[in-house]
Amino acid sequence: MRFPNELYQMTMAINEFFPNLRPAPQRGLALWVYGTILAHSACQNAVITALLFLGAWDALREWLYDGQDKAAPCQTQVDISCCFGPLIRWVLSWWQDQRIALAVDATAHGDLVVSFTVSVLYRGCAIPVAWHILPANRKGAWMGHILDLLELIAKVLPSKMKVLVLVDRGLWSQRLRKGIRRWGYHPIQRLQNTIDGALLMFEALGKSGPDRAKIRDHLENRKGFVGADGIFNFSPTDHNGLDESSLAVIQIIDGKWKLVKQPAPIA
Repeated sequence: MRFPNELYQMTMAINEFFPNLRPAPQRGLALWVYGTILAHSACQNAVITALLFLGAWDALREWLYDGQDKAAPCQTQVDISCCFGPLIRWVLSWWQDQRIALAVDATAHGDLVVSFTVSVLYRGCAIPVAWHILPANRKGAWMGHILDLLELIAKVLPSKMKVLVLVDRGLWSQRLRKGIRRWGYHPIQRLQNTIDGALLMFEALGKSGPDRAKIRDHLENRKGFVGADGIFNFSPTDHNGLDESSLAVIQIIDGKWKLVKQPAPIA
């Protein structure tokens, strides 16, 4: 059966950036990516439904099974961690900056599993480039897995690239901070205004270098920074930087909303 041209193009791209995979996993991965684009979802049922017109759903299901569960059982398994390096290299192939922001996140999927993920932040989106899955609701250490993921990425990122690592409050620890600093990266505890905080830190690093005192002085005297959440004006006594002019007030009455106050316009 002849497949759409887009699927062949995806297969060629995956073959270029994932030469460590065998042809069968490459074809299965291309089919899966194509299905997620058509379905606008990564849900297995949605992807398979989107690919019904190709008649390839059985092949895709077979590709998703573990080796011992396939129609022809085999012992060969794909080590997913071997794909993290090629994946980050693929991102770097079109990256046009010497700065990059990473986000470390933990997501629980019900009572089944917890995924620890490192993503590249790009235009308001997070692109997962490395992850580790653990069973949910079980005791055990997890910090080592996060540090292992960061180490895999550190082996690929150029040494001269400035790297920010944003970490949720629930994952923050001195061990993680020291691990991030080990590779010369800049750890940031992610609380709020994440994108604006990353941009401000990049600016401060560019003008002040890695000196913490100079970074603090730069940020405490930064005025008129136009961010996603408003216009920031910092001072030694105001580290929030936003005032009421950046707030929007919406009133909801009987299920209908009304804009009571809009933020001040950005000149």
